[in-house]
Amino acid sequence: MKQQRKKLFIDKGLQGKLILTTVALEIILLAIAMFYLNYRFASIIEHDLYAIHRISQADMLSVFAEQIAWVVFTMVILNAVMLFIAHYLWSRQISSVVQIFRNDLNHIRALQLVELDDAGKPAHELLTLLNLWYSNERRRIAALKQETGRINIKDHYAESDLQTLREQISRCLHLLDNQQTQQ
Repeated sequence: MKQQRKKLFIDKGLQGKLILTTVALEIILLAIAMFYLNYRFASIIEHDLYAIHRISQADMLSVFAEQIAWVVFTMVILNAVMLFIAHYLWSRQISSVVQIFRNDLNHIRALQLVELDDAGKPAHELLTLLNLWYSNERRRIAALKQETGRINIKDHYAESDLQTLREQISRCLHLLDNQQTQQ
C-alpha cells in the first residue's frame, strides 16, 4: 500500500490565498475569453451576413478557429505568467522560513542560548515549534546552570577543589547536552 501524505498543506494561509486567487483569475479569464469570442464571432457573422452582393472570401470555420487559437494562446501566456508569480511568491515564503530556521539552528549548534528576536519573522508553524523548543531548552540549561552553582561542598575542601569540581560538572553537562543532541 502506498503511503500518502498526512499533511496536505505546508502553509495553509499562503497556499489557500494562492489557490483562491488562481481559481478566481481563471474564472475571470475564462469569462473575458467567452465575451471576447462572442463579440468577435458576432462581428464576423455580421460582416459576412450583410455583404449581399459579394461572396464570402474566407471559410467561416477557419476564421472562427483562428479567433479561438488567439484566445487559447493568450490564455496560455496569462496562465504561465500567473504560475510564475505564484511560484515566486511560494519560493520567497519557503526561502524566508527555511533561512530563519537555518539561522536559529546555527545559534543552537553554537550553543548561543540567547533570546531569539521574533520581530520580522513570518508566522509559520515550524518556526513556532522551534521557538517553543528553544525557549524550553533555554529554561532547562538555565536551571542546570543554577543547580551547578548551588553545589555545596563541605567547608574542609579547598576553594581550588570546589572550582575544579564545578568545571568537571560543567563539562559533564556539556557532554550530556552533546549526547542528547546526537540521539
